Amino acid sequence: MKRAKYWTLAASVVLGLSAIAAEAQGPGLISSCQPITQPGSYFLTRNLTATGSCLTIQANFVTLDLGGFVITGNGTGSGIAATPIQAITVRNGTVTNFSIGVNFKSAHDATIERLRVIGNSSGGILIQEPGATVKDSLAADNGGFGGIDVFLGAPSLVTGSVSRNNSTGIITGPGTSLIGNSVGSNTGAGISVICPSLVLGNTVTSNGLPVVITGVGCVTDHNVLGP
Repeated sequence: MKRAKYWTLAASVVLGLSAIAAEAQGPGLISSCQPITQPGSYFLTRNLTATGSCLTIQANFVTLDLGGFVITGNGTGSGIAATPIQAITVRNGTVTNFSIGVNFKSAHDATIERLRVIGNSSGGILIQEPGATVKDSLAADNGGFGGIDVFLGAPSLVTGSVSRNNSTGIITGPGTSLIGNSVGSNTGAGISVICPSLVLGNTVTSNGLPVVITGVGCVTDHNVLGP
């Protein structure tokens, strides 16, 4: 009886540890367009081509690493989208030729890092919930709202990123920190920001307008502004 209880306890411990490990590691590898419905870490294993939207994140606490691969659309849908969720990160790859490249209208605490979002007709990166972060990324040749739009994502951070050849470079709402970005050759404003916000150490040149500031209470310093 004691031995049976021992093996039952041991089995329960093993199963519990396995469940914890599975949750920590996530379900794993992605080789096709699909919804992501469980928390965890995911890794793209190849380039993907989509008709309509490609990847939709439907779970909290997801990290998606594109591994340097490219997600290409047919001009419709979103390359990577999210339902109303929180704590997601997308990094390391390229999203191109969709309507919207990264569409996180309903994602709290969303992070985009080391991502290239290029040639999307209605806009590049869209995050419209609090806690938005875009860092070390490129938004180029996007139409619609432009390169990076975190207008409703305050408090938000956009840092170390490049936004060029879009309709508008970077659009932000109040409570945003814009630090060390390069914004150029956009047909509209390079940066459009609502105060109070921090605009620090950005290079903004050759845009239709350099920096459009609305309201009072913004802190601006060490920016390089061109025509």
